[in-house]
Amino acid sequence: MKKFDVVILGGGISGSLFALNLANSNKNLSILILDKKIKSKLKVGEATADLSSIFLNRLGINHLLKKQTKKTGLRFIFNEENSSKKKDILEFASPSFKGISNGYHLNRTVFDSELLFECKKKGITIFKPVELNDVKFQKNKCILDVIYKGNNSKIKSCWFIDASGKFRYIKNKLNWVDKKIPLNTGAISAHFTGLTPHSLWDRENTTYWKKNAIGSKSYSTTHFLKSNSWWWFIKLDETTTSIGVVYDKNKIKFDDPELYFTEKINQDKVLNEITKDAKRSKLNHIDSLPYICTKMHHDNIAVIGDAGSFIDPLFSPGLEITSQQNEHLVFLLLDYFKKGKKNLKAWKKYEQEFTKTYLD
Repeated sequence: MKKFDVVILGGGISGSLFALNLANSNKNLSILILDKKIKSKLKVGEATADLSSIFLNRLGINHLLKKQTKKTGLRFIFNEENSSKKKDILEFASPSFKGISNGYHLNRTVFDSELLFECKKKGITIFKPVELNDVKFQKNKCILDVIYKGNNSKIKSCWFIDASGKFRYIKNKLNWVDKKIPLNTGAISAHFTGLTPHSLWDRENTTYWKKNAIGSKSYSTTHFLKSNSWWWFIKLDETTTSIGVVYDKNKIKFDDPELYFTEKINQDKVLNEITKDAKRSKLNHIDSLPYICTKMHHDNIAVIGDAGSFIDPLFSPGLEITSQQNEHLVFLLLDYFKKGKKNLKAWKKYEQEFTKTYLD
């Protein structure tokens, strides 16, 4: 039986960043990441802000960020009327000022793979691809039954961290309950290549933007605000752009996500102009977007990132909250391994903070 101090389920951004932070904080801990994927799948993408970028830099992976697309700001284009006169299309834009560390648009397919490689360099064990058959939770230990490289293996660990994202392994296995929240939204998205150049459809740059921003508007996070929905436009790299919509399910109803997505793009003068000659990937449809679990930990089990909660990040706080959760959870685990028991008061405060933060 293989033994580890901490087993992390999921080799995505939440799991890898947590493993790196924990390994940097205590080099004596044995850490295992279980990842079911052979390679990282195509994902929507993630936009960071300054604070999460500083957190990533502090983990010693700033060289990975330099390969990603630097985000130049936030834009909100109110084009519900689709006026042909640009001056009639109101826009609020906030350029990203030059600073110590700025935000990035992350190509998650590349970034997640490189993060796992960084974990391996730190001495973190990675089983990939692996199939998790079952986990038995006992006092102060977890016994895992997995299939790795065609063989059944038993793994014993002190801690089990669920970073399985929207798969939400622990929530489903232990029948944890989600909070009732007022949001009722869904999302549809795809990756596009061969889009119309910005110069042919976008609004003119202002003197203020050119003077203060770290780059062109084409590398900002752009939001198209519409009735009962909003669309995002995120340039992940020189060839690939993520376009998607978050919609209010109480107001917008349809039977065919593909038809709805295509029709709404074609009906919008700006989005139609942007995508008219483009190629796109298969659609990603999330019927029910937001959720918040009532629990974040139990005994020697904890969840992190989307495995616990997700509220669609209009202002890109997704990775910001995950970074904060990462810091708190690492501190709590270091305290546990130092004292041999949980500080119940600190863990309760942690759970209250991160079931409340998502709602705020």
